[in-house]
Amino acid sequence: MLIGNSAPGGAGAYAMREGGANVYLIPRSTAEHFLQRVLDLVDHTITALPEGIPSISKAVLAGSVRPEPIVIESDPPTEGGPIQFHTHLIVSPVQNRLHPSRGIEPLMDAFDLRAERIEARFASTDELNLWGLDEPYSTLAIESDTDDNFKLMVSAPDRYGMVYLIRDNLPFVYQVNSELLPWLELTFFDMMERLLIIPFIDDIARLEIYTPGRTVNITLEGEGNELAVFLDGAPYEAVEGVDPVSNFRTLYQYFLLTSYEAIPEEPMPPNTPIIIQFTYHYRDGRPSDTVTIYEGAARRVFIQLNDETPMLGLVTLVDYLLRSVESFLAGEMVDGF
Repeated sequence: MLIGNSAPGGAGAYAMREGGANVYLIPRSTAEHFLQRVLDLVDHTITALPEGIPSISKAVLAGSVRPEPIVIESDPPTEGGPIQFHTHLIVSPVQNRLHPSRGIEPLMDAFDLRAERIEARFASTDELNLWGLDEPYSTLAIESDTDDNFKLMVSAPDRYGMVYLIRDNLPFVYQVNSELLPWLELTFFDMMERLLIIPFIDDIARLEIYTPGRTVNITLEGEGNELAVFLDGAPYEAVEGVDPVSNFRTLYQYFLLTSYEAIPEEPMPPNTPIIIQFTYHYRDGRPSDTVTIYEGAARRVFIQLNDETPMLGLVTLVDYLLRSVESFLAGEMVDGF
């Protein structure tokens, strides 16, 4: 079978049998079966499909797109310990919890990855500059105790969103649509959990609130509809028409809304004054959690959970929080946000 040029208008391709006298018009899709390169016949699978949900014990994102590598490690829950909503931690360049969807899901997409085309086979890493892979734009290394272990190195996307990609220990340069690589340009702030902490109210034994010059303790007993609130050891009382328990629940929502909003351009200076600090003490005896809000600039504040790296938050929420604490202590109604 001899395959010729495409017919005008894309109607198909010309073909004839060797030694024959007739020229046929065949569908272009049929002709393409006979026009494949050797590399088109190579398996386009880059990473394997796990039997279940991919298990990632460690991941490292690097490349020229990032100022420094992002190191992520698994953080399995402790048997008999408190409920946790994250499965992994960012351990460098900051310390924070990995968001369950924005953080871990893009990494899982690195499994079961297939190329759109195999561009070339290379014999030496000295050739990788031909595809912009001598200094990769983005890299992802995955370590797993049960699934595939691999490192992917990727070029910068072209104007069509296509990239060149190589995998360690394979001699092929793959072409992949960058839409299949949601981790390609992720920053640690994209991936981290923004809400600091959301303890269930019935798990709290005592909420300790510190502001400069004053510390108050709100103790909780009972749960659900039987919840009772005590302020510095005495039953909490509110003005007429304000339900004490409902008032505390409204205040509690403000504490839960505390979140990171941005990455500071410079680290928090040492000895930065504290605006407010609140500590959750738990009924089951687990270690307490402390949120500290420090003074900042330009309508921003520094916010820190325990020993995590301080990030920036909005001063607006802090203003609401401080006013709400004052209203609560005075027994007045705490306004909703």
